[in-house]
Amino acid sequence: MSPFFCVRTSPEPYGARAGQRLPAQRLDPQGAEKEKMPVKKKLTAVCVLMAAVCLFAATAFAETGDVAGVIQSTWQSAAQQIKTVVNTVVFPALDLILVIAFFVKAGTTYYEYRKHGQIEWTGLILLFAGLVLTLTAPLYIWTIAGV
Repeated sequence: MSPFFCVRTSPEPYGARAGQRLPAQRLDPQGAEKEKMPVKKKLTAVCVLMAAVCLFAATAFAETGDVAGVIQSTWQSAAQQIKTVVNTVVFPALDLILVIAFFVKAGTTYYEYRKHGQIEWTGLILLFAGLVLTLTAPLYIWTIAGV
């Protein structure tokens, strides 16, 4: 029989002789009650939680009750700043990520071609299409968004 299928019959922990416990082992009788959290601590925790909920639950009020008008005026005042940030930060970051991914994929495609003798075009085409889409997005995205 293989030594990996041995069944241990001794009740002592591994490394201990009969009747001897290891120093790090503590007796924990099964079914022993764990310490309960005192009622006062529970009540304090619930009160602190309720105070935090009341403190951080802010209600947004529009002066005339016209929430849609407030949102539209906020969007109109911030639209130019959002457009500038997206055009100068977001699209160039996406372009950079896609260019790096495209060239890495082109390199791995070349090595796969050398190894297997066939080219898998799907990944390259998808990355190129995404790159073209993000490069030209500033020209048409703002007319779609209405800015």
